[in-house]
Amino acid sequence: MTQGQFMNKTILFNTEMFEALLNGKKTVFVIPIESKKIKDETFVSYFHSEFTTFDTSYHTRFSLSHPFKIGDTVEIKEYRKKRSFLVEIKKFDVERLHKISRSIIWCEGIRVPCDGASLPMNLYDEYKKYWDSTNKKGYKYNDNPFVYICFFKLLKKEEIHKNRKLLISKEDFENTIFECGVVRQGNTTEKKHEKYN
Repeated sequence: MTQGQFMNKTILFNTEMFEALLNGKKTVFVIPIESKKIKDETFVSYFHSEFTTFDTSYHTRFSLSHPFKIGDTVEIKEYRKKRSFLVEIKKFDVERLHKISRSIIWCEGIRVPCDGASLPMNLYDEYKKYWDSTNKKGYKYNDNPFVYICFFKLLKKEEIHKNRKLLISKEDFENTIFECGVVRQGNTTEKKHEKYN
């Protein structure tokens, strides 16, 4: 798939995060990298626009393909509701969850009282609550999973119309679902993620 094409992926936001998106408070989403190969001692040895290579303390190496590319357009849907928008991926990175900065958390749409001088440290406490409420066992905050940090831009109507010819079938579009701010239930989402592990 070439840069700028529509991908067959959907991202589900809960109502709180969907409203944060519409209000311009959310310009980043963070999703865990679900791979049985990643252990506590794993670290990133090489980051590429299409894949990341990981090393372990046991001198083994493996690579995982990224689900997104810069310029890709994906659909944001509100969980269990009909509202949806298209966004364009502008930038992304791979990092351990505990290493993401307060500015990233702020861009995720998390808000706490702030005096305006600097972002408060209790953003981490609020983010931990949010993260643990929306991610399954094995990928909780204290598990410190590797994550994709994706910066995006909400597409305007004229931008969507310009790329309308790149849209694919509904069946292919709904082939893979990533959840952001949604409590996962059952094994459906887990199975969908496994194709990228």
